[in-house]
Amino acid sequence: MKFLDVGCCTGTDIRMMISQGLATPENIRGIDLEQGFIDLGFDLFEDRDRLQKCFTVGTILGDGLPYEKEEFDVIYCGSVFHLFNEEDGIKLAQNILPCLKKGGILYGRTVGSSKDEPFEGDMGPRSQLRWMHTPTSLDAMLVKVGFATSESQSASLDMPGIANGSRQMIAFTATKAT
Repeated sequence: MKFLDVGCCTGTDIRMMISQGLATPENIRGIDLEQGFIDLGFDLFEDRDRLQKCFTVGTILGDGLPYEKEEFDVIYCGSVFHLFNEEDGIKLAQNILPCLKKGGILYGRTVGSSKDEPFEGDMGPRSQLRWMHTPTSLDAMLVKVGFATSESQSASLDMPGIANGSRQMIAFTATKAT
């Protein structure tokens, strides 16, 4: 199996999978926009020499991800979709789909709306507008861009001073058609 972590940040999830024997440096990759996050992971874990090949710095919203078509069995996208507006979230899902093998799985989590409808709102101090899905709207978007199935579940998310009861954490799984 080959894994990809989209928006890997410091790479803690990649390192956890390797340390638990769920992946090897040969079959897991991560991409993040910020070189500083990836470097921080190398500094914290002192493993640049062993894991350098696992990480790529690059955009996830350009003209596709820098990977081969149908290269990955599983793609993880944790706490990423809520960082973008609606249009860019759709572009992200469109960029992920070709990288998955037929029958491959996209899974992850995202901050979402606890209202009955998705909304665009700010997400803290930078006041950048971001799209907050509901489980239903996230599933619909993933199916609309080409995933065969999508299933999301949610739980309340308490973020005093930021969310004020309007957010929930959404866990999702989507499958590419076989």
